[in-house]
Amino acid sequence: MANFIGLAYAVLLAIDTVMSLTGNYLKPLKYANGTISVLLGIIIFVLPFFANVISVPITVLFSVWIILLGVFDLLVVKRSSEYLNDTIN
Repeated sequence: MANFIGLAYAVLLAIDTVMSLTGNYLKPLKYANGTISVLLGIIIFVLPFFANVISVPITVLFSVWIILLGVFDLLVVKRSSEYLNDTIN
C-alpha cells in the first residue's frame, strides 16, 4: 500500500513539474499536490513515534521538506491567482 501511494505521489509530482515548466499548470493539480504533500509530511513526521525507523533526524528532515514543498505549492497557486486578478483589473 505504501509503495502504491509513493508511486502515485511521484507521478503527480512529475506531471505537476512538467506542467509548471511548460508554463501552463492546473490549479486543481497544484492544490492536490500541496494537500497530499502536507498530509504525507505529517504522516512521515509522526512515523518515528509509532514505528522503528533507521534514522530519526533524517526522517524528521525529510518530513519537514515535504511539508514545506506542499505549503509552497499552495502558496504559488494563491499568489498566481492574485497576480492574475491584478493584471485583469
